Amino acid sequence: MTKQEWQEVANKYTANQKLLDSMDEDKSKSLKELRDAVQEALWMLSECNDLYVSDIRKLQKAFWDCKHAFDCEPSDYQLEKFEEYGVEWPIKKKTKVNKHG
Repeated sequence: MTKQEWQEVANKYTANQKLLDSMDEDKSKSLKELRDAVQEALWMLSECNDLYVSDIRKLQKAFWDCKHAFDCEPSDYQLEKFEEYGVEWPIKKKTKVNKHG
């Protein structure tokens, strides 16, 4: 690989770290735990063609932590409560200004 290609690899890692650093602690932690749980489960599957119950439990916990950290759709119950209490939903999104068009 060339120096430029290696620099692009380094830049990708830097951008990823900046993204994680910009997140709330629960969001970045949930992503890291999900990544680790998936990595461990895939390793176990490839090496042993099997999963321990503890690996499945880690995957489930990581999934739900990530779901709760990044959940964007309220449940029907929550929607009912939003309506009952006059909560504005959906939240109005800020639109990006297209600088090129």
